[in-house]
Amino acid sequence: TVFIGTLYALKISSALVDYGIEKSSKKTTVGLKTFTFFIKFAVWSFILVLVLSNLGYNLTSIITGLGIGGIAIGLALQNVLGDFFSGIIILFDKPFEIGDYIKVGEFSGTVRSIGVKTTRITLLDGQELVITNKDLTESRVHNFKKLKKRRKAITLGLTYDTSLAKLKKVPALIEKAFKGLEKIELDRVHLVELASSSKNFEIIYYINSENYKFYLDQNEKLLLKIIETFEKEKIEFAFPTRTIHIEK
Repeated sequence: TVFIGTLYALKISSALVDYGIEKSSKKTTVGLKTFTFFIKFAVWSFILVLVLSNLGYNLTSIITGLGIGGIAIGLALQNVLGDFFSGIIILFDKPFEIGDYIKVGEFSGTVRSIGVKTTRITLLDGQELVITNKDLTESRVHNFKKLKKRRKAITLGLTYDTSLAKLKKVPALIEKAFKGLEKIELDRVHLVELASSSKNFEIIYYINSENYKFYLDQNEKLLLKIIETFEKEKIEFAFPTRTIHIEK
């Protein structure tokens, strides 16, 4: 009876662990497999101790010895265990997943694997960055996969020769430049500053895509259309200038 009960308890516990892991993470990784193994091992060990105890065996000395040995191993593998549990946090908290484009410090790239000790990221230039899980959980991680739209702010400096009539036409001209562009929306256009060598307009707009290449393409198209529109209206962009008056 004890043997059969133990066998079914192990099967049920293994099934529950597999179900919980499957629900918590859609993608299987090496770290996830290892974590699953440790959970099952802990459950099996607990059930085995209960069975042996019920059969009349005195396990006090064995459990004490295992506890002391576990502490010693834990101290020796402190850094490794820190990375392992940080990997578990990443797998369950999901600040990013495999395939996400992230930025960590000065590095940015696509997550290729989340392991027991390290996470591997393929950088834009093709290099592979191997970073420990502990460093990742202690860093500020920017996940661009969750980005729905990008905000962009640009400043256009016009020369002081630009007439008042042309300045008043600028918002309408900018709005016209946005027409025909896909997934891009204008927020506002304002004359914000009379600088030392230019009259500055600030333009705020959004590009509704997480794709970085699409963002650059649309931004380039917009800037070219603004330049084309201003050239037709004979509105000149300013550049840093200084007027010097010399007295004789």
